[in-house]
Amino acid sequence: MKKTLKNVLGKGSFKPSPVFFEPSRQVEVRCALKNYRIFEHSLERLIKFYLAELGFSSASLSLLICGQAQSRALNKRFRHMNKATDILSFPTYNGKGLKGIQQAYLGDLALDLPYVVKAYPRFAHTLSGEMGMLLLHGILHLVGYHHDGPIQEKKMWVVQNRLFSASSPLLQKPLFFRR
Repeated sequence: MKKTLKNVLGKGSFKPSPVFFEPSRQVEVRCALKNYRIFEHSLERLIKFYLAELGFSSASLSLLICGQAQSRALNKRFRHMNKATDILSFPTYNGKGLKGIQQAYLGDLALDLPYVVKAYPRFAHTLSGEMGMLLLHGILHLVGYHHDGPIQEKKMWVVQNRLFSASSPLLQKPLFFRR
């Protein structure tokens, strides 16, 4: 069975809104947090930028903005680690057969926003930058990059640093705020 957010979270706990799950949309964003306001348009622009730069301008993915309980549950179920984490990637293709595919559903990302806010600063000077770096990291996993060994890690970080620097203008404004 393909790992999608709908499958991962179960039929009863995941109720997609027509606003977030339109078949024609390239990037689907859902925020499960009531105390955060997410700027979906800005997030979509950032994700589309990363996809285009990676050669997947017509590919699609979904993003769940979640809290620590949901992050922990997903991490425990799929990585057998009973702890929350900043970003989880659920690739459709596990990095195989992606060459030449531009119109594909790459998979799902789950970003634990309270975890990111609490751990800030680790990768960037702003919270938007921190979120952007983690989204990029997750997208790189969806398209086949990994950091299992030193050579793979170096390749991934070179691409990640280059794209993160290039995305700087898109990270000047907040991607979310706490209500």
